[in-house]
Amino acid sequence: MGTISTHLHASTKEFIEGIAKSLHKMSGGLRAESHYLKPLQIEEVIADMDAFGIEKSVLLPLDLRTTGDGYVPNDHIAALARKFPDRLIGFCCVDPHMGDEAIRELERSIKVLGLKGLGEMDGTKQNFIPSNAKYFPLYDRCQELDIPIVFHTGNSPGYPIDQANPAYIDRIAYNFPKLRLCLAHMGWPWADVAAAIAWNKPNVYVDINALRLKYLSPAVVTMMNTVIQDKVLFAHDYPVFPTAKMMKEFEELPLKPEVKKKIREANPRRFLGL
Repeated sequence: MGTISTHLHASTKEFIEGIAKSLHKMSGGLRAESHYLKPLQIEEVIADMDAFGIEKSVLLPLDLRTTGDGYVPNDHIAALARKFPDRLIGFCCVDPHMGDEAIRELERSIKVLGLKGLGEMDGTKQNFIPSNAKYFPLYDRCQELDIPIVFHTGNSPGYPIDQANPAYIDRIAYNFPKLRLCLAHMGWPWADVAAAIAWNKPNVYVDINALRLKYLSPAVVTMMNTVIQDKVLFAHDYPVFPTAKMMKEFEELPLKPEVKKKIREANPRRFLGL
């Protein structure tokens, strides 16, 4: 088995142009080292994966139409995944405010386009409280389709972060116990909350992307090494963070070698249903 990254925004020209308004909001809070606003060819993304031994990556679009911040068509993600079927796993995104239309787009994306999950759903950029029961029909359909959901949780440069508290996803996990859920970015600065949810909900995972791992508390790192070692997912989110820096900080975490291997290989496969 090889390393699987569960969180990547391809940053192609279509992606950059689709959510340009959102990206410019975010860029004000990102370090200058990020190349988030620089369009990439998908071949550059694959080359970066090759350089760091990443076998597969999950591509996540965004649908921010109701908030007016743009959107990346699911068809674009599907086309990229078809171009590199052994390397890229495409997810779809829907606008939660669109109700039945969102559910129809989810079904089209999974059944027609062949995408494999839902995400990145984002309470900050999409301006919704994920645990509100009005969105339960969407989650119920995901559970019926047996597909995972990636939720943005925690910090979001350029946006208020209160609606990205991982506690909202805890309520979804309780109501949909067979639905696999990922708390992206380990919910930082609520990483302790995210870790606790992953510990007490069998269907909840956390990923480590776009997060300075050296800022994790000793308690959270201890949990990663013990009680949530089967619930942590590798993710690198290139080009938001340089992959070299992400890899370096991951390798410097005081985790047991067998735990690091789980995070890079077995855990992502279980979350994705591979």
